[in-house]
Amino acid sequence: MKRSQQCPEYGSRGIYTSQIAARGGYGPDLLPGAHPWYRTGKLDVYVCEKCGFY
Repeated sequence: MKRSQQCPEYGSRGIYTSQIAARGGYGPDLLPGAHPWYRTGKLDVYVCEKCGFY
């Protein structure tokens, strides 16, 4: 979905993108070792606006 900018399930080109932290305030670190201890890793999120596929 990231490269083609098209949903593999629905075929829509309407893709919402966002960047979120890999570690919530009290949650586990989803990318351990992928970043220095003083910074939080980032995840790119892609969601189809038609069907919600991510």
